[in-house]
Amino acid sequence: MPTPYTTLDLSRIFDARALTRGRTLGLAGGVEVRLDGDSIVGIVTERATPYTIRITPSVLGRRTVFDNQCSCRFTGCVHLAAAACAALDAFPALRKAEQQTFLDTLTTKVPEKERQRLVFELAAADPPHACIVATMLIGERSGTIEPTTPRKIVADEQADPKLRDVAYLLGEGTDARTPVPAGSVVDLLDALIESGQARWHAGGKRLIKGETRFFASTAAA
Repeated sequence: MPTPYTTLDLSRIFDARALTRGRTLGLAGGVEVRLDGDSIVGIVTERATPYTIRITPSVLGRRTVFDNQCSCRFTGCVHLAAAACAALDAFPALRKAEQQTFLDTLTTKVPEKERQRLVFELAAADPPHACIVATMLIGERSGTIEPTTPRKIVADEQADPKLRDVAYLLGEGTDARTPVPAGSVVDLLDALIESGQARWHAGGKRLIKGETRFFASTAAA
């Protein structure tokens, strides 16, 4: 059985014209091939003239090389190209799996998924709620914002426990924007600050621990 090879192997020893002309001869029915031990032998007829060929593929290092003989005396002729292509069509066992080139690898590689960071965005709200917290994922390279929900954060066992604590306080809801009642504000603010991933909606300034201040209000409790 001859050594298997690929069309890429053939392109290293035959130019594009020889391969194209060889294919044409094969489609026209001018190629007869058979296997003879480690070789491919046959007759290729071009313009009513028969040419006797013998092709012996073998492995040299990481490449497949060919010992070619044709009665026309040219080692890269269309007759040999026609026989080599016809043999691949006639004998599937000769077909070696195509190996990707470096360029193929670059063009077919699946892009690496962009890393995202979780952000809690705090904004004021209308009564009866004191504030609203939006949960979102932001791409580290592109800055693309993708909404997420407290429930998804809680379900992520790999997430930082501080982030999951905030999600628990938000009620593990299924909406990206969670309204917060006045009675939960103090605990939630502490958790947001502790997470290190919270910001104010206007300007995007990160929330940090500051001086405790009290303001009198005329509104109902």
